[in-house]
Amino acid sequence: MKVRLSIRGWRIIALLALAAGILFYYRSYFFFDVYIDITRAGPGPFSVGAVLLSFGAAVALTWGLLYLGCLKRHGWTALLMLAVLAAPPVYTGAKLLANGATAPDPGFSLALHEAFTALHREAVAEGTTVTVDFRKMSGDRPWERMLIFGPYSSGEQVNKALGFQWTQEDFFTSHERDYRILFVQGDRVVGELGFDGLIRSSPSKYKPGEAVFELTNKPDPYGAGDHPTIFELSPARTGETS
Repeated sequence: MKVRLSIRGWRIIALLALAAGILFYYRSYFFFDVYIDITRAGPGPFSVGAVLLSFGAAVALTWGLLYLGCLKRHGWTALLMLAVLAAPPVYTGAKLLANGATAPDPGFSLALHEAFTALHREAVAEGTTVTVDFRKMSGDRPWERMLIFGPYSSGEQVNKALGFQWTQEDFFTSHERDYRILFVQGDRVVGELGFDGLIRSSPSKYKPGEAVFELTNKPDPYGAGDHPTIFELSPARTGETS
């Protein structure tokens, strides 16, 4: 025996589907917003695409409610619903622009990474201590302070050391070999470098003339398998930190 749903029945099913869609929309957007906070992502193909897709979903959900007669076709209710649904992508779009304005210079960070990787290779190939002068590595890019953050540093600790709000990450560094080096000019982080190893001076703050270190590849007493050694970075000379 076939059961045919009335128009009212189909309308109820459609409304339930729309309600589920709205719930999924807000739930997934919550995770996307957390991702933006953690990665400090600026405008990019993925982030901008996600914002535009979310805005399109807000328009589609509003149209669905209009089509089912839940909203007045001529009145403020449709505009209010669209504003409520479109608020998250508009907010995140503004956050992306703000992150982009305060993000480290990707060219500077890439140059630091490439120079540091070359020193890594030299330390392994030669089996000796290599001098790391961060001011020379920076080339013509200016910075006033270099800050080193050790394993399991929190975002709150980072912001306090910087003197301004920069990250919302709960755990800025995530494991026992995870170090982050930030280069600061005024009230902006202009460069960022990750280091997997051990730094003998953390957390610390250095001026350009003080940021000279020695990089050594040493046997790791806790290493095993593919990682029997560990890179160790330590100040080459005692300088006045600030």
